[in-house]
Amino acid sequence: MGEGIHTIKSAPKTDRSYLRDTESGMNRQEAFRVNQLESKIRNRKTEKGYIVGANGEIIGESIRSTRSSARFKVSDLMKSKNAILTHNHPNAEMGGTMAARIGLPFSDKDVENAIKYNQKEVRAVTPNYTYSLRRPKDGWGNDDQKQKIYAALRRWDARRIANYNSYKSLRGTRSNYRETFDRGNVGGQWSAWKQFMKETGLTVTRRKNG
Repeated sequence: MGEGIHTIKSAPKTDRSYLRDTESGMNRQEAFRVNQLESKIRNRKTEKGYIVGANGEIIGESIRSTRSSARFKVSDLMKSKNAILTHNHPNAEMGGTMAARIGLPFSDKDVENAIKYNQKEVRAVTPNYTYSLRRPKDGWGNDDQKQKIYAALRRWDARRIANYNSYKSLRGTRSNYRETFDRGNVGGQWSAWKQFMKETGLTVTRRKNG
């Protein structure tokens, strides 16, 4: 086993739905390993992430996890060029509603790291959905293009925060209010990502599992 190569213990078997990802640019080894890992972490209460290489090998995994973050070694991120980074987004801070199981897309840091380390794809999985941002065929662009993406991310974050604050008063209240909060939070963030895509030309996809 080569230096820096990681293993996975007790990963559940995946079904053949992983073949859908071969239609989107992954080879079979990548698709099988990524889907295998995602089936393991999808329902975790804390974040967990993996970096998967072209042969399906695990070249890095998160070393510290909380409800809202998964930290990787910089040395592993440095090896993630042309690799796929996948991680879960727990709904632990949400109310266990249907909207919570749809979950939230990426953070700005997810996108920034994908560009910084020239990753092939970054993915975020929730109990019911998989989010994906793939590197464009011609790459992440030159420095000016990258700066435009970062500026769009700042605008996205402002819209995300404004939306969150508009529903914040409903957190921790009766269950029917909680449903309203979760729907508004999830829907608002997805709308903010649609605007980000319009501004940058990048494509974030959201796919239902199964």
